[in-house]
Amino acid sequence: MSATKLLKFVDKYIFVVIIILCSIFTRKTKKFDNKKKNLNIAFVKVWAMGDAINTLPMIRCIKEKYPDCNITIITKESLIPVYNEKFIDKINIISFKNMFKGIFSLKKYDLVFDLEPYLNSSALLAYYLGETRIGFANQLRSKTYNYTIPFQKDKHIVRMYMDMLKFIGTNKSVDSLVPLAYSPEAKRNSDKILRENNIKKNDVLIGFCAGVGEMVKEREWGKENYRRLAEKIIEQKKISKKDKKKNIKIILIGTNEDREINYYIKNNNQNIIDLSGQMNLETLFAFMKNIKIFVSNDTGPMHIAAAQGCKTIGLFGPNTPSIWGPYGKKNISIFHPKKGCPFLDNTKHELIPKKLTIEQKTCMDAIGVDEVYRAVKMML
Repeated sequence: MSATKLLKFVDKYIFVVIIILCSIFTRKTKKFDNKKKNLNIAFVKVWAMGDAINTLPMIRCIKEKYPDCNITIITKESLIPVYNEKFIDKINIISFKNMFKGIFSLKKYDLVFDLEPYLNSSALLAYYLGETRIGFANQLRSKTYNYTIPFQKDKHIVRMYMDMLKFIGTNKSVDSLVPLAYSPEAKRNSDKILRENNIKKNDVLIGFCAGVGEMVKEREWGKENYRRLAEKIIEQKKISKKDKKKNIKIILIGTNEDREINYYIKNNNQNIIDLSGQMNLETLFAFMKNIKIFVSNDTGPMHIAAAQGCKTIGLFGPNTPSIWGPYGKKNISIFHPKKGCPFLDNTKHELIPKKLTIEQKTCMDAIGVDEVYRAVKMML
């Protein structure tokens, strides 16, 4: 059993017993004192990089409302770069291995936001650490919160997080993500990659993220589609009515696991640059500032691109862009529902059904290469 499966098993079957006991002692009517000075506020987010990026607007809004408050993020080590923002005072690392030891080393907080859509472990963390707790409704673990909001299937997750703020007297909307911070060293590393790959200032960079994580491979649009799209884009002679001829280069983003896919897409084309496994997360934040348009499956780099101001095209099938699309007015999602698509349930441990139909296995086939090409051309 993998570590991920073990964690989900324990979370679903073991922690639920503790949840039931904790819910008995939870007072739903407990009122939050929003006039208290120097509030200690914590946010629990231990899963999914893309979702973590979507939490930043609401966290920044709280700091703006309470400039003197102390904000702590409770998260896993891999998400540290996402939360390396000036409005965040402290990051505490928690993991499955050191969970109980880590919990007892943490202090109590006036207010805790559980930002996970379904985990019992995050609800237990919030219960132990917070005098007042806010999380998602309509689940057994919801009984441990003092205030809840519904998880809506037709509302973007950024807006759902912003809805949590109404309990502290804030009714604000945002139309963009928070730019992801990076160090001078990350900027130097990014510039070095540009030089080593002979990328010039006047080159027009279009990024692709063709791979996805192991959890739901059905989110991949297909390496054949990406290769055909790259060829069509590079063949384009004039990028807009105002611009003269400029060199368009395709940048392939990914981890070491994406090398095979990106090698196929590159196909020895000198105008396609494969950067698989060449950047850590922070360097990717810096490098993304150079990309004009980013085409991506439903995965973390799509949200990075949206946060860093790239014009982002998200490709969807198993999941719904209504919740998880690249947030921002200049970004678009392409999605054509087939029978049974989308099928991901973001509020349950069983993210995908145990058995998928033929239609569900091929959700992404509804998106055509010409359709994505037209979207890219419109953005150029």
